[in-house]
Amino acid sequence: MDLRDFQLITSRPQDLIQVVENVGLLRAQGVEAEALFIPAEWLILFGTVGYNDAHYIEFPFGPCALSFPDTDGDGDPRCDYAGIPFAPNWNATFTPAVTFPLDTIPGVRSIPLPFGDAALEGSLSVLWADQGRNPLLPIDFRNRRESFFLVSSRLGLTSVDQGWSIAVHGENITDTLLNVATLEISGLPDNFAGVPEPGRHFFVQLRYEL
Repeated sequence: MDLRDFQLITSRPQDLIQVVENVGLLRAQGVEAEALFIPAEWLILFGTVGYNDAHYIEFPFGPCALSFPDTDGDGDPRCDYAGIPFAPNWNATFTPAVTFPLDTIPGVRSIPLPFGDAALEGSLSVLWADQGRNPLLPIDFRNRRESFFLVSSRLGLTSVDQGWSIAVHGENITDTLLNVATLEISGLPDNFAGVPEPGRHFFVQLRYEL
C-alpha cells in the first residue's frame, strides 16, 4: 500500500511549535498469518504472526534532534526521512481462551444459581514486537525501542441467552516499561523526555443487552 500526502506532526529543532505536514510518500507492505486450534471443547488457541515493511519514500521535513542538522540542502532544519522505517518489522500474538459452563464445574453445578446458562470465561494474550523506532523521532538511533512483550488477561462470567456479562480485565500485567513517544526538550539539546505506555492496570467491564 502506497500512501501519498499522509499527514504527520513535525516540528523544527528546539521549536515548541508543532505543525502538520503532508508526507510526500510512504509505503507499507508485508504479510500476516493467523491460526486457530480447538484441542478441546473448553479450550481455544489463537495465534498470529506478521511481517511489516513500512518506511518513508519521500518525507524531507521529518522531526529531528538538534544534533541531526539538515543535510539535504533544502534550507529546512528538519531531517530527510527517505528510507527510514516507522514500524517494527515483526510482531506475533498468542491467546489461549477457556470457557466453562457453570453447570459443568464440579462443586458448582450442584448449587442452585440464578445465572441460567452462565459460563466462566478467561483468556491470556501475549503480544511480542521486535525492535523498532519511536514514531516521533525515528531517525535518531538513540530513540530505538528494543523488542518487548505485553501481556493482558480477562476473567469473567457471561450469559449469551440472557445478554449480560461481567469481566475483570488486566492490561500490561507484567508492568512493562514501554516508551511510546520521545521529544527533545526545548533549550536543552540532546536531552529527551519520554511518554510511557500505561503501566499495569485493571478494570471491570459490565455489559447488558436489552
